[in-house]
Amino acid sequence: MSTAQIRRQLATYSLVSQRLDGSGDPIAALKPFFSPIAVDWDGRRFDPATFRAALKDRYGLRVSNDVTEIFIQKLNALGLLRRVDNANFEWVRDPRSNETPTVAEERLNKLLADASKLYQDKHDLFTREFDEEAFLGGLQSVLLSRNIPLSKALTALSENGGRTSEADVQPTPDDAARQQYDYFAAEYIRWCAENDSVTFDWLSELSASTFVSEALIGIRTPDGANPHRTDLTIYLDTPFAMELLGCSGFSAKEDARFIVDTLRALRVPICILQHSVDELQGNLKAVLKADPWDRRGPTAAAIIHQEATEHYLEDVRVNPQHYLDQLSIQIVDRGKQKHHVCKDSYSDTNSANFYTKIYSLHENDLARQRDADSVEWIMYRRKGHATRDILRSKHVLLTRNKHLVRYAHDFAVSDCGYQRGQAGPAIGARELAGVLWLLVGQQERTQLSQRQLLLSCDRARASAPDVVAAMLETVRAVNPKNAELIAAAMQRPHYLAMAMDAVANDGGRISEAAIESTLEAVKLELVAEERKRAAEAIEEEKQRFESEAVLQRIVNQSVSAERDELVAKLDEAAAAKSTAIEVIRARLSRRFSFLHRLSIIVLNTAVAVALICAAVFGTDIVDWPWPWKAAIGAAAAVLGLYGTAQFVQKRIHASFQRAAERQFCAEIRTYYPDTDLSGDLRPTVSTK
Repeated sequence: MSTAQIRRQLATYSLVSQRLDGSGDPIAALKPFFSPIAVDWDGRRFDPATFRAALKDRYGLRVSNDVTEIFIQKLNALGLLRRVDNANFEWVRDPRSNETPTVAEERLNKLLADASKLYQDKHDLFTREFDEEAFLGGLQSVLLSRNIPLSKALTALSENGGRTSEADVQPTPDDAARQQYDYFAAEYIRWCAENDSVTFDWLSELSASTFVSEALIGIRTPDGANPHRTDLTIYLDTPFAMELLGCSGFSAKEDARFIVDTLRALRVPICILQHSVDELQGNLKAVLKADPWDRRGPTAAAIIHQEATEHYLEDVRVNPQHYLDQLSIQIVDRGKQKHHVCKDSYSDTNSANFYTKIYSLHENDLARQRDADSVEWIMYRRKGHATRDILRSKHVLLTRNKHLVRYAHDFAVSDCGYQRGQAGPAIGARELAGVLWLLVGQQERTQLSQRQLLLSCDRARASAPDVVAAMLETVRAVNPKNAELIAAAMQRPHYLAMAMDAVANDGGRISEAAIESTLEAVKLELVAEERKRAAEAIEEEKQRFESEAVLQRIVNQSVSAERDELVAKLDEAAAAKSTAIEVIRARLSRRFSFLHRLSIIVLNTAVAVALICAAVFGTDIVDWPWPWKAAIGAAAAVLGLYGTAQFVQKRIHASFQRAAERQFCAEIRTYYPDTDLSGDLRPTVSTK
C-alpha cells in the first residue's frame, strides 16, 4: 500500500468520524477506533504503558513509547481523556457512546445466533464446527470486497448458488476453512434478504461504509514499504545516538530501534556527524569520570538501574566507530570549510543569527556551536530543496531536542525562504516515530478481532450519511444536473471514498471544486471501467476461439497419432505372424525331409541285402565259378534297387509330403486360426 493510499484512508476515516475539524490531523481520525477502549475503561485510570498494551491486545498494533505518547497527546487535545497527574490519565466518556455500543452488540449477538442456527441446519454442507470469528471474517470479506450496494448483489448470489462473483469472494485454495466461511457468509446474506430485513438493512449500511473498515485494516497491517519511494538521509544527533547504543537504558534503546528499524525497511541511509561523535565521547567521559553520587542524566539513571554497565560505556567511549559500524551508521566529517547553505545571500551573518536564536538552548558554547553546525550541514546538503513530505526532504537531522527543531524550522523560514508547512532541517524523534508508524506501517502483525472490527465499523457508519447528505445539498445548489449522478455514484463505497478524498484534499470543506473534482474522477473511472469491461470481453472471446482451435488441433493430432500407432502395430503383428508361419514351415520341411531320407536309406539297404542273398543262394545250384556268381549277384542287386527306387520311393515321398502338410495345417490352425492356407505356404519334403 502506498503512502498516498494510507493518507487517503486516514483522511476518509477522519471525515466519517466528523473529527477532522479542518485541521487535517490524521491522529484525529482514530477517535472511533479508540472509543471502545474508552467505554471499557470509563472511570479507570491508566498510564501510557497500559494504553500501549491495550492497543496491542485489542487491535494487534505494535507501537513504541514515542507513538503512544503522541496518541495520548492528541486524544487529550480532542477531549477523549484528561490528565490526572504526571503519569496517569482517565477517559472522558463520549455522550454518544451510551446507546450505540449496546445497540450494535445486540444486533451482532442476534446476527451470530441466527447464523449459528442456519449453520446447524446446513451441517451436511460443512465439515467444521461453527466458529464466530471465522464467520465474521467471511462476512467482513464479503462486505469489503463488493463494490456495489448489497441489495444489487443478490442476483449474483442467486445465480452463483449463494456465492458472490469471483471478485467478491475469492477463497484461498490452501485454506479450506476460509473458503467454507466465505461461502457460508454469502449464504447468510441471502438468507437475511429473504427472512430478516432489519439485519439485512444493517449489513447494507455497513457495506456502504466498508471504506472505514478498509482504513482500519490499512492502519493495522499496511503492506511492506517500497524501498525506492524515499531518497531521505538521516543524521543522528548525540542524545539519540546514545539512546540507540544503549547508553540511556532499555526503554530509550527500544524506542530508538523502532525508528531505526523502520528507516532501514525503507533503506534510508543513517549517518552521524563527526562532531556529534566527539560530543558522545565527551558526554560518556564526563559521566564515567564523575563520582557515582554526582552523576546526572539518562546515562547515570541507566547505570543505577543496571541497564548499562560502566565497562560497556567505557568501550563505547574509547571506540564508538566500532559500535556504530555494527549498526551500519556512517560517520561523516563535514570538515572546517564554511558552506553556503541557503540562498546566495547567506553569509556569516545568517550563521550568527541562528547561533543567537539557539543561545538559550545550551549554556555550553561548544554544544551550541555543534547544533548550529549540524543544522548548517543539513541546509547545505539540501541545496535549496524544500518539500512538505518529510520522507522527500533528502536530508534531515533527527534529535530529541524539540526546541532545536522549532528554532531550526524558524531559521529555515526566516533566512532560507522556506514556507511554514514545509519540512524543516530537523525533526523530533517522537514526531518521526509517529510519521513512520502512520505512513509506513509495522512489521509485527497479529489477528484483529473481526467482532471488534464490525463494531468499530458500526460506530463510524452513522455519520457517513451526514457527509453524503451535506455533499448532495451543495450539489443541488451549485450544479443541480449532476445531483442524480452524484447520488447514484455515492451508493458505491469506492466512489464515496473518492468523494471523501476530494474533500480531504480541499482542506476538509465540501466545495464546488471538490464536487467537480469528484464528478470528473467518477466519469473518468466509469469510462475506464467500461473500456476495461469491453476489452476483457473481447479478450475472453478471443481466448475462447483460440482455446477451441487448440483443442481441435490437439484432437486431430491425437487421432492421427493413434491411427499411425495402430497401423504400425498391425504391420508389426503381420510381420511377426509371417515370420512365425515361415519358421513352422521350415521346421516341418526339415523334419519330414530327414525322415524321408532315413526311410529310403533303410528300404534300399533291405532290398539290396535281400537281392544279394537271393543271387548268392541261387547260384549255388549252378556250378559256376565264384567271380561269375558275384557278378550275377551284383547285377541282380542293382537292377532290384533301381526298380524299387522308381516305384516305392515315389510312394514314400508322397506319404511324407502329406504327413508334413497335415502337421503344418494342424499347427497353423492352433496358433493362427484365421490364416488362409490356400497359398504357397505348405512345407516341402526334399527328395535329396
